[in-house]
Amino acid sequence: MYEYLNEQENNSLLVPSSKVLAGAIIQEINISSTAIISNNEAEEFSHKVSELATSNDVTNELSDELGMPNEHETEDEFVDRAKSILTKILKRKLSK
Repeated sequence: MYEYLNEQENNSLLVPSSKVLAGAIIQEINISSTAIISNNEAEEFSHKVSELATSNDVTNELSDELGMPNEHETEDEFVDRAKSILTKILKRKLSK
């Protein structure tokens, strides 16, 4: 029992204090707040992405690249693969 308690006490030294964690979180929030866009810009971007994602061009490209489910691929794996491909297509088209 003594060894277990001693080990737990030593492990607690590896965990940062709440003040350190709070400081790190505040710093990250301050850094990322410079990248915040207005609600109007976010809505416009969301609308543009929605239109693009449902366009014939993108759906055809997704279908061609995705194909049929792979052998032994679960439904979740197939959906994850489709999401990954769609994300790649949208990023490429939006960066033009």
